[in-house]
Amino acid sequence: MSKLLIKRTLTIVLVSAFWLTLPVYAKEPLFADFGQSGKIYAFESFLRTELFFGTAKRDGSAVSEEEWQKFLADEVTPRFPAGFTVLAGDGQYGDNGKIIREKSFVLIILYPLKTRKSSRRKIERIRNAYVKAFQQKSVMRVDFPQVMQVSF
Repeated sequence: MSKLLIKRTLTIVLVSAFWLTLPVYAKEPLFADFGQSGKIYAFESFLRTELFFGTAKRDGSAVSEEEWQKFLADEVTPRFPAGFTVLAGDGQYGDNGKIIREKSFVLIILYPLKTRKSSRRKIERIRNAYVKAFQQKSVMRVDFPQVMQVSF
């Protein structure tokens, strides 16, 4: 083997080793970004679940704003004290060929990947509590399967 070929091979091996070990020695997290101030924002792995709450009760009344706020305070906040987001909306669904329209709320919960099992149990308890408290058939649940990188 020629000396030139040996030098090139050795150079490629050394450069490859450098690039492959660089993430191990990096000061910032693997998923990081720099804000305008130059501060490093670390990202954490989270999952997302959305719950859709209808407000029409079977007796013809609707869940009031006060009832909804009490439900959040009693059932959601204790289970997810780190926070959540609520969006108000207008919902629609079909029931035996009939279109039902009602005010609704969407609850968005982001929770750490490492708490997936316990968080999903808490979410089911929230759904069951709402169904029972407000005479609902169900609360629609949407779980996003992909892991999200979140920075606070």
